[in-house]
Amino acid sequence: MRVIHLPAYTVNPYNRLLAEALAKCGLSCELWEYPPQGGNPRQLLKRLRKADLVHWHWLHSFYQGRRRLSFVFRSVLFASVMAELRIRGVPQVVTMHNLLPHEAKHKTWHRRMARVIGCLADRLLVHHRTSIEPVCAVYGGRHKIRVTPLPHYGETRVAMTPEQLRNKWELRGYDKWAIMFGGIRKYKRLELAVDAAREFSARGIGILIAGKCPDVAYVNSLEKRGLGRVRFLFRELTDSELDELIVASSVVLLPYSESLTSAAAHLAASRGRPMVCATSVAFAEFIERGFAIEAKCDNPALFAEAALRAIAHPPTPAMIKDFQDAHNTGVVGTSILKVYAELGVCAHVAGEA
Repeated sequence: MRVIHLPAYTVNPYNRLLAEALAKCGLSCELWEYPPQGGNPRQLLKRLRKADLVHWHWLHSFYQGRRRLSFVFRSVLFASVMAELRIRGVPQVVTMHNLLPHEAKHKTWHRRMARVIGCLADRLLVHHRTSIEPVCAVYGGRHKIRVTPLPHYGETRVAMTPEQLRNKWELRGYDKWAIMFGGIRKYKRLELAVDAAREFSARGIGILIAGKCPDVAYVNSLEKRGLGRVRFLFRELTDSELDELIVASSVVLLPYSESLTSAAAHLAASRGRPMVCATSVAFAEFIERGFAIEAKCDNPALFAEAALRAIAHPPTPAMIKDFQDAHNTGVVGTSILKVYAELGVCAHVAGEA
């Protein structure tokens, strides 16, 4: 039985956690890396013909191009790959991490390709029920959509207290710190946190922005806007470093709205940190569970007030346990296997799980 997941996104542990969840339920799947730019989709087809099921992630990496002509050419090639797999009877599952690529060029073509993917895929997976309508509007195929939870990121292994970690990372001047972490991208609207720094400071909260950013101009812009008011750490962080900074923080800031799923929010919840977020389906579960407070992040005073409220009402141990139980490997693996079983694959494993 060959179940193939691709591409394997090594920066984010999602694929590895999903494979571990399936393995604990009795299914061993293959994780394939694939060049995000420049790979030939037709060469990929030769490798996939003997698969029993293909589970796609971040599909845009297979077909997008910098120029419109290359975008159209690669889109046609990739659509032909999905079409031939469908003709050959190889079931295809697509996990919808985002509606469209962040900061995408040629959005009209991305939307056209979304409709093609919606037609050719056998199942479209989302991580929360609030994502169903947006996905249906862009991809179609409501009858194909299933909800499967995202695996949580495990418990922290950090032994030091938040106070000790703040000293280690030289987070001084405030007893409370708000953090934004992960890849530094424009769609995350980090400037809203930077511009709110005065309001946060007036309430005794420092702001830390940590993560790697390939856009030098954007880094310079953020540093100029937050000079003397925001602590920046523009570099790639190891898992242990990121864990320490999250534990050292008092609240996680999530002012962005262009996403279906937020790995940062799941990591924050796994670590028991409260959040302040913008209006987005990506944060609906965390608002429902009491982990996050929804705020008008473009209003500095309201943004800061929401952060203060979130800090005052952190998730309880019972809330954290409930979240982890709902996203543990058994629940995640079983939900995925049920989808595979609907397509006639791994039915015996799904029955045992």
